[in-house]
Amino acid sequence: MRSGLCASDSADIDAALNNSISGWYFGTDGAVPAGSYDFMSVVLHELGHGLGFMGSLSVSGAEARLDAPLWAFDRFVETAGGIGVRTLAAGSAELRSVAVSGELFFDGPSSRKVLKGERARLHAPAVWEPGSSYSHTDEATFPPGTDGSLMTPVLNAGEWIRRPGAVILGMLTDLGWPTLPDPSG
Repeated sequence: MRSGLCASDSADIDAALNNSISGWYFGTDGAVPAGSYDFMSVVLHELGHGLGFMGSLSVSGAEARLDAPLWAFDRFVETAGGIGVRTLAAGSAELRSVAVSGELFFDGPSSRKVLKGERARLHAPAVWEPGSSYSHTDEATFPPGTDGSLMTPVLNAGEWIRRPGAVILGMLTDLGWPTLPDPSG
């Protein structure tokens, strides 16, 4: 997607969506047929990534590292014990261990307020999933139909999302995007 407000020739958000998939549902009524995937829900999810809902942590073999300079998202990610991943040495066994621990959290003041003092659990499965681990909310914590599910790694067939929800809005606020309260509560 290219913004007409951008002075440069590069896109602020670049997304490629495959319109030849036969299972897309393009309706707007929320009645996603069984076995179909709601196109607009996918677009909203990908826009979330384009707005910075993604970090630079990567795992390759026994190594893990964060890009330099850190991405905004990286500054809010911490371990269960409250240690910021940005403080762990690149290439260290400790950084790799926390990347696949199931115990990574997003800790920002706005998202904590929404979660009544809790941190948002991130997707950090025991086996690193490139493009999925670290840059999504946890599916078990935020199952389909709940606040926070827009940014989980899986959109189920029939799932329909039209609002980011208060958790995701809080996280986007922490990332530097001014947001309005979600009118859905």
